[in-house]
Amino acid sequence: MSLESYDYTTAYGEHGNGKYLAEGETLEKTIEEDAKILREHNISKKEIGRSLRKLFLTYNDFALSPSQQEPVKGIVIWREYYDLGSETCPYVNGLYSNIDWRVQVDGLNNGNKKYHPKDGPTFVSDMLPEMIEKIGFFEGNVFYGIKPEWVIAVHEMVKDAKLVPYEPKHAERAWSSPSRFLLHKKDYPHGPGWNSLHHNSYGPGSRGNYSLSDELENYIKNRIKKEGAIEKISPTLIAHITPAKIDLIPPKEIQEKIKKKIEWFVEDTKIWPPSVQPSYIASLSDILNDINVISHNREFIGMLEISEKISLVPNEFFSIKGLPLSHCLYGILSWQEAGSTICICLDGRSKRVG
Repeated sequence: MSLESYDYTTAYGEHGNGKYLAEGETLEKTIEEDAKILREHNISKKEIGRSLRKLFLTYNDFALSPSQQEPVKGIVIWREYYDLGSETCPYVNGLYSNIDWRVQVDGLNNGNKKYHPKDGPTFVSDMLPEMIEKIGFFEGNVFYGIKPEWVIAVHEMVKDAKLVPYEPKHAERAWSSPSRFLLHKKDYPHGPGWNSLHHNSYGPGSRGNYSLSDELENYIKNRIKKEGAIEKISPTLIAHITPAKIDLIPPKEIQEKIKKKIEWFVEDTKIWPPSVQPSYIASLSDILNDINVISHNREFIGMLEISEKISLVPNEFFSIKGLPLSHCLYGILSWQEAGSTICICLDGRSKRVG
């Protein structure tokens, strides 16, 4: 089977997805068969399990595109992180993970026991190092099953390498990007108050788009651009920065537009089914009050302008006014297109910066 034509999704659905043993296999027999190979190579399960973990601990998840990293010459690793929950190991108490690894080793074919093209990366469950170290389990002839010979070969390349585990770095002062400057406190978690107006809300009999973001955010960004100092971060990235105490209250004509949209929203929701009724709807005064407290615990607010799509690479870190950008802000920057603008702020809360 060739890498180009291989369907990983189908293979995972049929032979992965919580499967540790193939039909007819037992845990005891699988462990014993793999233990014979370890004895032939005079190596312990503890040694090779710890070498795999040593390798994975180097991974810098602050680094952005590209995500592939080479902690040892000839070994490239990258990972898949799943947000929708973790898998619990049925064989080792307290072991669980929501991460899978991909490993490509120079001079070695794929190391999975079955269901993978020989020239593709080896798929390794993040639980595997501990399963090997504690019970000598490499999984069976399933999607994530690993050949002991492959792990032994990786161990030989890793065991004497001076690998340093990656440790996240934090700073008390760093630039971040809230999802919005303005989010009425009563919106969350009790119902879609002003948040409903921010998102393009529709309902039975509605007048369509109630979004307030255009009026408010465009006005705020234009104010920042007019009043703020310019700092060129890179050839494609410009920051406009101003003290957070700047007056951002919109003029009367914009306030009237906001008020009218709120009135439409209130009227239209009267015929909505109970299941989608908002528990709270922010008033114009609520929104203006939120704008007044934007400066709360913030030193500066600003805006980033992106003239070309940014291609970020590991260790390419920017700063504004000599202060770092947060991990969250790098993540947002990594998928912005040319012409995008991003609101940013500087406050006194500790943030991850490396």
